[in-house]
Amino acid sequence: MRQSSWPSAFAEWLADQLADRGWDLDARGWRADLARKAGIPRAAITRIFSDGTTPAPATIHALAAATGIPATAMLTQAGIIHDPHHPTTPPPVTTSQALEALGVDPDDRPAVLHLIQALAAARDAPPS
Repeated sequence: MRQSSWPSAFAEWLADQLADRGWDLDARGWRADLARKAGIPRAAITRIFSDGTTPAPATIHALAAATGIPATAMLTQAGIIHDPHHPTTPPPVTTSQALEALGVDPDDRPAVLHLIQALAAARDAPPS
């Protein structure tokens, strides 16, 4: 199932790349299909998308070949190599870190978070 929050920055990046290439991450069995196409165990895909494990370079090369995602970009995003032509995605910021960075008083954070969630829900609600 397509998630809004993956267990690692690499998993989130890879999910976005797959979706951009037409993979339906809401479809049943997409992980097994990806593993089969890449010729790797399904457990390797599970470790990436459920556990947040960084895959081995051989797994990355297999995924790159199967998906059309450049291996250099994948290796860079996984933190295995540094390539200035493929900058890495910064790690995701937690809600707590964001509120702290914004200078929100710790006692006010639950109310601010509730307000943000209400605004997001109103934005995403179908028009009446």
